Amino acid sequence: MKKHFKIIASCVLLSSITLTSCSKEDGADGAMGLQGIQGEQGIQGEQGPMGDKGETGDPGADGVDGIDGADGVDGVDATVVASTWITLTEDDFTSSPKTAGFGTMYDASYNTALLTQEALDQDVVLVYLKLNTGQIVQMPYVYHSDGHGAVAYTAILTLNSLGINVTPAEELGFTGITDPLEISVRFVIIPATTLSPTGKGVQKDFKKMGYEEVISYFDL
Repeated sequence: MKKHFKIIASCVLLSSITLTSCSKEDGADGAMGLQGIQGEQGIQGEQGPMGDKGETGDPGADGVDGIDGADGVDGVDATVVASTWITLTEDDFTSSPKTAGFGTMYDASYNTALLTQEALDQDVVLVYLKLNTGQIVQMPYVYHSDGHGAVAYTAILTLNSLGINVTPAEELGFTGITDPLEISVRFVIIPATTLSPTGKGVQKDFKKMGYEEVISYFDL
């Protein structure tokens, strides 16, 4: 009986040794399983409190001063020029037929070096007429008498010359105007550089100003 038990025990021990020492190598890894479904995004957390304001940094160093620009060119002084009163009489006029219609017109001229080409091209030239009644008006001007007669006075500006044309509506002796050729004229030259806008940004229109107003404005 004992001999039979030993034989069984020997067989069990031999089987255990065989199982534990069959191979030193592991078997091949199995295939990787499928990736699982991504979980739902969690609820966003509450915003944290605002941090304290940082301290103000020190001011930066001042930059280097730039180079001064070159001085501009000095402007040319603009001077308003006015002639004296130029007296004209009937003897200073020459008569000729009117260029349009019937009747006679009269012309006189006065030479002056003040009417330069620059003044004619760029400046404002105002010509004033003083009638024998003492009335001062800007030309061109049409004088109407009480008898409904009319005489047109026109200034003609050319290089170094001021021309005056007198054209009556009818014959000169029937206009009802006393001595229509006994007149005085004066011109004022306002340089273009003087025609600058006022403080309100509006340029003065000297042609719409009266004689006394212009003379006072320029202190002539």
